[in-house]
Amino acid sequence: KQWNQRRVRGRLTAHNTPAYGEVKELKEGEVYCEGNVRDLHRLTGWQPCNILYFGDQMYADLAEPVLNQGWHTGAIIRELEDEIELLNSEAYQRNIYILQELNYLIREVQRFLPVLCVDTTA
Repeated sequence: KQWNQRRVRGRLTAHNTPAYGEVKELKEGEVYCEGNVRDLHRLTGWQPCNILYFGDQMYADLAEPVLNQGWHTGAIIRELEDEIELLNSEAYQRNIYILQELNYLIREVQRFLPVLCVDTTA
């Protein structure tokens, strides 16, 4: 699932494994798995400007919460360094260009599909 759709799955136990089940409230000193903006607001009542979110994925953890939710974010640099290098590589840039071109072609086919599917037997 995408970052913004994942539900809070449970708290971490003393053995660092998730205790699954519905989370109805957050308790001080507990660590929770996954989650989404809607759940966080429901469980805490916090406003976006009061949230500092740490992550290691450039877009999903850092850009999306800032751009879409107004959160403050902090990066885990050790893991982020490799991702920045990958995002700046020629191979990645080439693949992004190809993906954008394919998306454009798909949209164009979908736009003209109704014209191409006219029933000529009637």
